[in-house]
Amino acid sequence: MDITEAGCHGTMILAGIGTGKFTLKEAIEKFIKIKDRFEPDKKIRERYKEKFDEYKEIYKLVSELY
Repeated sequence: MDITEAGCHGTMILAGIGTGKFTLKEAIEKFIKIKDRFEPDKKIRERYKEKFDEYKEIYKLVSELY
């Protein structure tokens, strides 16, 4: 199953669960397939952590404006 419209796919799953068509467990087993698995690159972890810390600080400052 190759999903090109992930948002629509997720909506269909949530609608099916919400209407009782299937349970969350059934939906996962039937509609969710792992295609690729990505693991974090430990070599660049610190660089991303620094950038994320900067982002959080900027977000805090900007959010005070709104």
